[in-house]
Amino acid sequence: MFEPGKLAELAEFSSLMLETGVFEGGYAVVLKLTFSCPASLKADLDRYAALHAQAYGEAVDATTLIPHMLEAFMAGDRGFRKGGGSKAALPKSG
Repeated sequence: MFEPGKLAELAEFSSLMLETGVFEGGYAVVLKLTFSCPASLKADLDRYAALHAQAYGEAVDATTLIPHMLEAFMAGDRGFRKGGGSKAALPKSG
């Protein structure tokens, strides 16, 4: 897990990796996902990001927080961990 104070730094690093195409040599592959959600969830995510900024003194947007929130959710899901979810093969594209 990442420290809350490092989220902006991680986002900058991730963007740099995407822009420069640095995906090998020990670097994690960073993928960009797009999803749809109800306006009420978007409002809640924005409110969560604002509360995060108040708590940690670091302004971040919801899109920076979402990957970390999902990672924490999956790490806490016993069924996913038992099933070896993190070791599952990725679906083949094409």
